[in-house]
Amino acid sequence: MSDDYLFDPSSPPDPEVARLERALERFRLRDARPLRLRRVAPRAWLAAVVLAAAAAIVLLARLEAPWAVVRGDAAVVALVDARGAVRVVSGHEERPAGARPLERGDRIVCDAGAQARLRVGEIGWLTLEEQSRLHLVADRGGGAGEEEEGAWRLDLERGAVSARIFAAPRVFWLGTPSAIAVDLGCVYRTTVDDEGRATLSVTRGKVSFESDGRRVFVPAGASCRAWPGYGPGTPAWDGADAGLREAAVRHDEARIRGDAAAARRAVEELLTTDEERDTLTLWHLLTAPEPDLRADVHDRLRELCPPPAGVTRERCLAGDAAALASWREELEDEAW
Repeated sequence: MSDDYLFDPSSPPDPEVARLERALERFRLRDARPLRLRRVAPRAWLAAVVLAAAAAIVLLARLEAPWAVVRGDAAVVALVDARGAVRVVSGHEERPAGARPLERGDRIVCDAGAQARLRVGEIGWLTLEEQSRLHLVADRGGGAGEEEEGAWRLDLERGAVSARIFAAPRVFWLGTPSAIAVDLGCVYRTTVDDEGRATLSVTRGKVSFESDGRRVFVPAGASCRAWPGYGPGTPAWDGADAGLREAAVRHDEARIRGDAAAARRAVEELLTTDEERDTLTLWHLLTAPEPDLRADVHDRLRELCPPPAGVTRERCLAGDAAALASWREELEDEAW
């Protein structure tokens, strides 16, 4: 963005500045002397721009937000806006959206062309897309036995939901028929197809995708698929080479079929990467069931990003949880 227009109104207007001026026109101070800006030191100018931009973003959000902003009980999930055919189903009872507050056991159903927005206490928002069904399993009052005490849990049974959650780790759980997305403070989108297969894509923060003791770490910019009866597969960066992403999926599908030879061929493709960031995918293969395959993965991973002191080859190949976690933390800092 050029700053000429800010100092000389006769200059061609910057589109973004002009848009902000139109949005803020109603708050303009009338009958006041013209404000004349003077050039200031770069650091002071940058600080002023940051403060002004932050104020403008907050104001524009209030002026132009397409959804209602609702405050209420911090212990409940509230349906704050609905577009199109949105229904709430409780057992055999069905009622229009908004007829009464949501309760544990309720299902929010969006039919074709519909959309709904839910407030999760004071920790964030969910946007449920068309042809989707979401089940409220547990709120802050409890309701599910497997989550940590005080955690929220909603299950996406089909369709797609986008989550914006800003809370302590493991406070919000989004279940699917294939795995559970455990929030670590983030923004992400999850889809579930008609066969229960789930896809998790993270745009901010990170998510622990879990099932039957298996945890897959999916940071911002990466995605991971999951299958019923198998759980989460092998994550990959959305911007990674298409061949690598396809090989990761082929590996997981081969494991589901019990085809160890096909799984090995897929891993051998993954080991050819020269990209340091692809260690995200390789690290998750350190738990492969075949010892020789784990060794190949370890050696290539070590070439791309060596482990920290004390994380030995022997410990990694033995599946030492502390060693694997320590290497993952190193990778998060250095490569991911």
